[in-house]
Amino acid sequence: MAEKGRLTVAQRQLTLPKQPAELLFNVKNDPYQLNNLAANHQYREVLQQIRRLLEQWKEQTGDTVPAKPTPDRQPLHDSIEKMLPRGEYPGAARNATMINHPGPVSFNP
Repeated sequence: MAEKGRLTVAQRQLTLPKQPAELLFNVKNDPYQLNNLAANHQYREVLQQIRRLLEQWKEQTGDTVPAKPTPDRQPLHDSIEKMLPRGEYPGAARNATMINHPGPVSFNP
């Protein structure tokens, strides 16, 4: 359907090969997460707080961005027979699987 231009705006957004580096959504008002607020100046403080939490998370849990990650996800419109080679896992550089720390974020429904 992508080749024929039959995708909706939302479907095209989800299948873009390059996604923005940061995504921020108001899931209460935008449950389908279609309106990225990361560049909206009204949400600058929220985004900065999330960035700080991410840095704290990485420090406490050993999570890292791989130097040689697996390439972008399998293209949605290619054959599954063209599987991509596996790269370095997140956290491998700091042996994150051996760190047992919950990190700074908790969820209490």
